Amino acid sequence: MLDAQDPATEEGDAAAESAEPDPSEVAAFREQIEEGDYSVPDSSVTSKTRGSAQKAFARRVKSNYDYKCAITGIETKDFLIASHIVPWSEDQSIRLDPCNGICLSVLMDRAFEKGQLVIEDDFTIRIDWAKIGGDVMLRNQLEPYDGKKLALPKNGVPQLRYLQRRRALFGSAI
Repeated sequence: MLDAQDPATEEGDAAAESAEPDPSEVAAFREQIEEGDYSVPDSSVTSKTRGSAQKAFARRVKSNYDYKCAITGIETKDFLIASHIVPWSEDQSIRLDPCNGICLSVLMDRAFEKGQLVIEDDFTIRIDWAKIGGDVMLRNQLEPYDGKKLALPKNGVPQLRYLQRRRALFGSAI
């Protein structure tokens, strides 16, 4: 009954970035990032807090990657997402850590979120073909990147321990 009245929304980095942020919260989170404090506790108003925190995080991560997808090279800002390596829900202490983020295009973000795209410790991109299934068009979109290296940022290189945690969470068959 609750779902009918208030349907669940997609919770991910893309949804959080599109949420309307509180400008004062965004400023406070930016300052917090500058000070090296990357923790964000859960809040009863999760969407607004997450939106403000995600805005500050996204600005830093996208800037680190020169506003380019680390996989495709796409530069159109409307198509870029600051994706968390270790998902937001998994660890409050690293939610704002730029080393827990990768600038990805919308399609790459979604494949990464769903565990269809995996990043190895040497930053090699792998596609989990078992999770792609029979979707030929998706396979065609992702195939050119399988085995390629992630473009690394000028600052805030993804932490190997975060990549390892993500692979453990998604149980990749690769």
